[in-house]
Amino acid sequence: MADPYVIDTPRAALATACDEVDALADLLWLVFLAGEGMTTRDGAAVAWAALLALDHVTALREALTALEAAEAQDGADA
Repeated sequence: MADPYVIDTPRAALATACDEVDALADLLWLVFLAGEGMTTRDGAAVAWAALLALDHVTALREALTALEAAEAQDGADA
């Protein structure tokens, strides 16, 4: 049985990266919601920081999706 932590192909690397970015996005949403639930200025700062980070994570996910599409196209062309 193959080791699930070994990434041995570019497609597996992309799939793993996409999964990790999706998990990070979920975590940032939870941080945002926790910040929104706080009644202090610190809570607002936490919420804003989470939204800013989520914006970058979303851009990263879009780039990974484009790489996945290019990888699939290269595989279809071969």
